[in-house]
Amino acid sequence: MKDLCKKLTASLMCFSFLSLQVTFAGQFDGTTVLPDTGLGGADIHDHTDGLTGINGAGSNNATLDFGKDTVINWGHLNVDKGQQLNFNNGSFAVLNNVLEGMSTFAGLVKGENGMIIISNPNGMLMNGGSIETSGALILTTQDLYNKYQSFFNETNGLDKNALQQLLNDPQFKDNTYSIISINNQLGGKVSGSDIQIIAKGIDLNNANITSTGDIAFTTSDGANFVAAAKDPNNTNGIKFSNGTSIQIANSSIKANDGSNNITLVAGKEGDRTNVSINGSTLTGNTNITANDIKFNEHSNSNNTINGNLVANAAGNAALFNTTVNGDSNITSGKTTYLVNHDTNNLDINAGYNVTIKDNSNVKGEANITAAKRIDAPKDDECYGIYIQDTDFAKDLMAKSERGYIHI
Repeated sequence: MKDLCKKLTASLMCFSFLSLQVTFAGQFDGTTVLPDTGLGGADIHDHTDGLTGINGAGSNNATLDFGKDTVINWGHLNVDKGQQLNFNNGSFAVLNNVLEGMSTFAGLVKGENGMIIISNPNGMLMNGGSIETSGALILTTQDLYNKYQSFFNETNGLDKNALQQLLNDPQFKDNTYSIISINNQLGGKVSGSDIQIIAKGIDLNNANITSTGDIAFTTSDGANFVAAAKDPNNTNGIKFSNGTSIQIANSSIKANDGSNNITLVAGKEGDRTNVSINGSTLTGNTNITANDIKFNEHSNSNNTINGNLVANAAGNAALFNTTVNGDSNITSGKTTYLVNHDTNNLDINAGYNVTIKDNSNVKGEANITAAKRIDAPKDDECYGIYIQDTDFAKDLMAKSERGYIHI
């Protein structure tokens, strides 16, 4: 009888152990969630036990159910045209680590009020697809697969503060030349309560990005060129030049109808790269930190900033054909160059020169300072302020250190 009890106890312990093994191994490991229709499909490698069910696995419309914060390690994560991937995540956070290949989104990804994070060091291309969620959204080429133990555990779930500290850490970066590209000439959009895009290179073309909170674009280090894989100067037809690491063209970016912030940071302090914006509308208080900041430099396009603009350029700030429906505060380590710039109040502090011309208009106060930096090149023609064909509604306060003022 005692031996029988021992055997029964041992059997129960084995059953309990096997049950735990099944729970933590994950009953959906190896599942094909979306079929490969030419892009690579979506298949789960393994996951934590917050994933409670998958409806429609293997079809073109699959839904993932969650009972708590979850990490999913995908073999591949692609959503082709006509496909839909739904995250039934309620208020839970889902971290999606992609282990193989670039992720291409040509279909629809939908989420609920929780946080959706997609990490793919091989890059992401949104080609006519949409990611729509009511909660926060983070897209990054930083490798969170090898780091998530520092901000996630099975009991307490996702520590959002610890995650944000990691994402903001200048020592944490992707060591690839990967990009996140949102090229929606075929339609599509990105929406969420707060949106962060973090990559070595960020390319937005005909993108439609809307947030009920803040929007932030950050390049994870100061690469002199960005793009992935075999050809470092060209990935999927996307070219970055002159050290540009954030380029935005023909896009609409809206942060809560202008009452929230849009932040663009190119590179890290001491190793900044460039930001280029052409023919786009940014609705929100826009803050840009970069080496060179270029608006419509080689085009006749127009930019509109619905909010205040704060531009901090370690090098040059060249803003062509831009309307700021707020105040413009521009700091440049070298030259500030405004052509057809319309704004309310204008504040400029330039290390070398300031040039404002060609139908520029300042409806409020204008304060302009040009300082001759000691390290300015000897052949720099003008250490001062040059203004032509510009309307000032109020008095202009101009100061040129060791130079001249021409109005």
